[in-house]
Amino acid sequence: MIRILEDHVVNRIAAGEVVERPASVVKELVENSLDAGARRVQVALRAGGTSLIQVTDDGAGMSRADAALCLERHATSKLRTFEDLDQIGTLGFRGEAIPSIASVSELELLTRTRDAELGTRVEVHGGVLRGVSPAGAPAGTRVTVRNLFFNVPARRRFLRTVGTELAHCHEAVLREALARPWLDIELTHDGRPLLQAAPASARERAPLLLGPEAAGLLEVELEEGPLCVRGLVSPPGVHRGGSQGSLYLYVNGRYVKDAVLRRAIAEAWEPWIPRGRHPLVVLDLQMPTQEVDCNVHPAKVEVRFQHPREVHRFLVDALGGALARAARPPTPIAAPPLGAQLLLDGSAAPAPRPRAVAAPDEGPPPAALRAVWGDDPPTG
Repeated sequence: MIRILEDHVVNRIAAGEVVERPASVVKELVENSLDAGARRVQVALRAGGTSLIQVTDDGAGMSRADAALCLERHATSKLRTFEDLDQIGTLGFRGEAIPSIASVSELELLTRTRDAELGTRVEVHGGVLRGVSPAGAPAGTRVTVRNLFFNVPARRRFLRTVGTELAHCHEAVLREALARPWLDIELTHDGRPLLQAAPASARERAPLLLGPEAAGLLEVELEEGPLCVRGLVSPPGVHRGGSQGSLYLYVNGRYVKDAVLRRAIAEAWEPWIPRGRHPLVVLDLQMPTQEVDCNVHPAKVEVRFQHPREVHRFLVDALGGALARAARPPTPIAAPPLGAQLLLDGSAAPAPRPRAVAAPDEGPPPAALRAVWGDDPPTG
């Protein structure tokens, strides 16, 4: 006999697709903050996120009506028509994150718009609404998630150690911090700061988040037609032993795991690093939203390009060109003639005729730079 599933069962199924572990909650909530225009985001965890996940932002906030409505599945402010699916410009869009998280946790939502005198508090316990009430609150939104998977013991048993879950949460915050150097973001665990990144340039932020070897990354920027790529990449001769924590790839600001982008990176670096080694890459590919489909997977980390070959070729050209320029020896600058005076623009003024002074011998040309290959990345 065919039956229509009850709402709480449907919500549990949706939660299984969206909420895999505490890091999934962190990702969805931080993305909601960014979509709300937040410039400052604070993430607080306890017990690796299994006991507490709290995300506080200074974004637009929600009215009382919107705060209650956001708990309904597929309730969203980011889509209006079917055509909007072809040009998604926000990180979230399905309206599944909040209700899915609320169905497997004890959730409290505290929010206020900037023009409202009072905020709104919404409390949900295992998907059951416990109350909507007025409350004092700063402008923005704070979502508190307690006891994740308390009502789904099978899912909770599959969680790993506190250290492992914390590492995944840290990675989720790190990805957003790398893509948005203007964002003031903070992560704490059991009251201890783990990641603090004040607004800075991408080059300044990279060593803070990725370690000292990121201080020597090359800047890449190329625009060709509707495609534009910007980022930081390791120069020839600098590489890591594993791909984990090495590739941070984004499309229109969204972190993705995409085979087209990874193949382009592998092809561009093939002449420069030994087999089995990996470059450090932080790249954001900007392109028209109608040419990329990010509605491929519930976790929204997979995309599909309308013209994958053009994307692949564009990235190989951009990255290959940057690496070739970095490996090319600098062109020697000829010294001005003896007795010449430099003008204000740096050019040499005509030299007076020398008086019985022999011209100096030319020195040897500068030696060509030699590529350094090794099994271990440099330490300094």
